[in-house]
Amino acid sequence: MTSQARPGRERLAACLIVENEQEWLVTALDSVAFCDEVIVVDGGSTDQTVEIAQRAGAKVIENPWPGFAAQRNVALDAASSDWILEIDADERVSPALRASMEAFLTAPPSDVGMAVCALRNRFLGGPLGPSAKYPAYRSRLFRRESYRHDESRAVHEGMEPHERPSVLDGDLEHELATTLREALLDTWHYAQLESRHIQAPP
Repeated sequence: MTSQARPGRERLAACLIVENEQEWLVTALDSVAFCDEVIVVDGGSTDQTVEIAQRAGAKVIENPWPGFAAQRNVALDAASSDWILEIDADERVSPALRASMEAFLTAPPSDVGMAVCALRNRFLGGPLGPSAKYPAYRSRLFRRESYRHDESRAVHEGMEPHERPSVLDGDLEHELATTLREALLDTWHYAQLESRHIQAPP
């Protein structure tokens, strides 16, 4: 999915890293169809994930899973646009967030390399309201030449802005968990990955 930049704004690439995401990928790709290019890096899916991405017109790269940060950098290296939008398969750009991004990219400040947006989690079928989980701002839109992921991180490889970021309107909608079992398994899995960065007590 590649095109010339929309008239009046800088070019934008959506970058996704995926593996066995056929349940969610269609809606994620639909929500970034406004981007000038869409890069999907697949870590070894055994379902229809790759076919879904190809049918949507995305540039698909099949790369054995090297870890979250390294896989995201593979996607960055494949993009050619001025700006990157990182989104996961279980997320979608809301109409309000899309409008805010497009307005921002018509005249991004020269001293700003990143914009943040609020993540709206959906849990067990319903949106979470104002709490510790909302609004939780995420660094998802940034200049391609200004940022890269730290590959020493096993998980939670999000980027910290170098300068005061712009703040976008609208939500990035995220399916946190659709069942209690899924929520518990995700918590256990991410806790294991995060524990690699904690030094054991003497």
